[in-house]
Amino acid sequence: MKEEFEIARKRVAIYRIGARNLTLKTDDGSPQNVAGAPIVFYNAFANEADEIARALSELGSVNLTLAAVGGLEWNSEMTPWPMPALFKKEPPLEGGADEYLQTLTQQIVPAVLKRTGGAAWLGIAGYSLGGLFALYSLYKTPLFTRVASVSGSLWYKDFREFALGSHLAGKPERAYFSIGDRESMSKNEYLKTALDATRDIAAHFDRLGVGSKFELNPGNHYADEIGRTVKALTWLVGGEI
Repeated sequence: MKEEFEIARKRVAIYRIGARNLTLKTDDGSPQNVAGAPIVFYNAFANEADEIARALSELGSVNLTLAAVGGLEWNSEMTPWPMPALFKKEPPLEGGADEYLQTLTQQIVPAVLKRTGGAAWLGIAGYSLGGLFALYSLYKTPLFTRVASVSGSLWYKDFREFALGSHLAGKPERAYFSIGDRESMSKNEYLKTALDATRDIAAHFDRLGVGSKFELNPGNHYADEIGRTVKALTWLVGGEI
């Protein structure tokens, strides 16, 4: 089941996965989330959320509401602070995450909760810069208690130092980190640190007592985005694949 709406110039798609037969109705006839079903907010780059939701549904064992937010300014809203472009002819990274996080927590999340009727817990997940933003958000708000950074851009300038040296806003229950085994094979001064940064931050979360998982996937940054994300979300809700 999929429901779509727009808010704050963002496109939000709500996918109710694994609970079709248990979906309740509100007084106005709209679908309501099953009591106890978690909601994960996913930072969508394009239209990949349809494939992710389909793959999760096909597993038949995942009870999850996925709220995919699209229309994001990727190089601005997913980045914590400005840094130069990685390569020539690419735009710089602008560092607008704090402003977008306010939009997410104050407008988008309440709108989704109004439509779903609540959740057992809220999580946040993303791929690439979306994974960077997901992790960064845990340092700014206690709203999300589970996070998945899937091939996250944890190579970002000064981010490892920030993550290791700053306090989390709350105490997450679960944190998932993954990266491809070829993602650090780069001459770029930032990209070549991706594997070490991801391992270091995952180990830091583990030391903090957060239920954590680090996974090294085969391939480069663009390999099997859907499969990697499905693995992450499945683990986040308590399953293993």
